[in-house]
Amino acid sequence: MSFQPGDQQIRLGRRVYTLRLTLGALAEISHRLSVFGPDVLRQRLRSLQPEDGYVLLECLMRPCLPLTGARPPAADLSKADIVSALPAICAVFEAAFAHD
Repeated sequence: MSFQPGDQQIRLGRRVYTLRLTLGALAEISHRLSVFGPDVLRQRLRSLQPEDGYVLLECLMRPCLPLTGARPPAADLSKADIVSALPAICAVFEAAFAHD
């Protein structure tokens, strides 16, 4: 999988993962967080709960995983791992929605 503008890489344990915001990832985030519409999603992202971090990581990792049915490792991560990934998660959204 090639690197695209807006992608962010994070190191979790010994592996490096790429985070990518796609329309599919955005739809899955909305569905799993039970928010519908960009304004509601924006409000939810401003007041994330710890379990939301797992959802965001899974959805943002999925587009760059091999198509072998591999499951994103986010469910196996500690809260410290999620906290360390938050800057990259924010950067993915900032790159996608930044207005020049």
